[in-house]
Amino acid sequence: MRIEVDYSGLIKRLKKLKGKAKEARAGIFDDKELAIIAKANENGTESIPPRPFMKNAQNKNKAKWKKGFKSMIKGGIGVDAALDFVGQQMRNDIIKSIDSNTPPPNDEKTIKRKKSSKTLIDTGRLRQAIQSEVV
Repeated sequence: MRIEVDYSGLIKRLKKLKGKAKEARAGIFDDKELAIIAKANENGTESIPPRPFMKNAQNKNKAKWKKGFKSMIKGGIGVDAALDFVGQQMRNDIIKSIDSNTPPPNDEKTIKRKKSSKTLIDTGRLRQAIQSEVV
């Protein structure tokens, strides 16, 4: 048994988008101070070990995001709506990554100060600042 899929409609839609490219993004856009803190945690510094919560979310979910977008476009959902949905998925997956207690564990001094061993979560501001947008 052979199944064939006609992607001509999808290809036509994508050709129409050429030059009008849009993308879904997720991250911290409005709080520069918090963006600096997130970058320090993502990449590490001399005093903070790297805890790549954004890269982990992307590596774990990139295929799902692409598949969801393609499926929505094939199903006739508009590009803007599909990108908005994928952006929300990206946001939610980044938050899940923050919640996952990204290794390495906190230092004992940090645990004592925060009264928690949960990495990346202190006040909750980082989680709350994650947004998505279509640009």
